[in-house]
Amino acid sequence: MKKRIFAFLTILVLLITAAVPVFADGTYSRLADSADILTDSEEATLLSLLDEISVRQQTDIVVVTVDTTDGKTIAEYADDYYDLNGYSDDGLMLIVNMDDRDWYIAASGFGITALT
Repeated sequence: MKKRIFAFLTILVLLITAAVPVFADGTYSRLADSADILTDSEEATLLSLLDEISVRQQTDIVVVTVDTTDGKTIAEYADDYYDLNGYSDDGLMLIVNMDDRDWYIAASGFGITALT
């Protein structure tokens, strides 16, 4: 009986840990509102939705708002941002530059297929 309980608890722990997304170096977030255009409740709602979709689809779905792209084109900034912030090889990112009123969608791996 004890072996069955132990086996059940072990399987339960493995299932729970497999369902939790992995965060790179603890700073990983699928929402970065650097332009501060969302309220706290909007951020919480959107982040929850992004996390749920990302886990379900097994790909990162990311939304970023910025005030400037530091002299880069929005495409260059988006690609660099995605690569440098530890997101998976499969994903989509919507970035909005509030200063230029410009936006861009970057895709990587499965995200390219999903987007098209």
